[in-house]
Amino acid sequence: MPNLVGTDRRTASIARIVSEFEEAARFCESLPRPFLSVFGGVRVTPESWHWRVTHELCAQLGKRGWNTASGGDSGAMRAALDGALESGSAAIAVRLNVDDEPHLCEYPHDITLVELGPRKWALEQANAYCFVGGGLGTLDELTQILAQLKTGKTTPRPMVCLGGAFWRPFFSTLHRQCVRENSYLDDSFLAEHVVVVDSAAEAAEVIAQR
Repeated sequence: MPNLVGTDRRTASIARIVSEFEEAARFCESLPRPFLSVFGGVRVTPESWHWRVTHELCAQLGKRGWNTASGGDSGAMRAALDGALESGSAAIAVRLNVDDEPHLCEYPHDITLVELGPRKWALEQANAYCFVGGGLGTLDELTQILAQLKTGKTTPRPMVCLGGAFWRPFFSTLHRQCVRENSYLDDSFLAEHVVVVDSAAEAAEVIAQR
């Protein structure tokens, strides 16, 4: 006999995912534009360079009419939203419902989603992206957006990786393995879509001018 219990669970899971995509779409339609999505690690601390430069970038862009979205109120994501609030621009929290990560702050535009897919999709609706130091989640977001660009599933927009000491070794390895040694990517692809910078001012110029 077929596993009806398993089938019912899968059907419920699919229904929840579809419902959350619809919820995320309504949320994105209500957001002020333009907005920057910031991706970075939850373990970034207020004492770190990554926190300070992320906060500075979002404060600078806020004064230039940009709003900021991130994944919530921890680490680099918190630094981004605090910078936006400091400048008087909109802070947009797109949270994931994780049991061991309590919500520390409430923001003017705030949504909590259970499924990872709709949350990632909502953050990808930004007018520009900034990636700071982080772990697997940050790298996942970066490589997924690059894959969507490579396959024509999204349109190009400003994409900045902030902090050369963190990002240049990563892209050097990616270039060596995927371009120079194996020809899995065109030589120009990464240079066309990603800019690595070392200061908030540089990042703000790249984002605001494109």
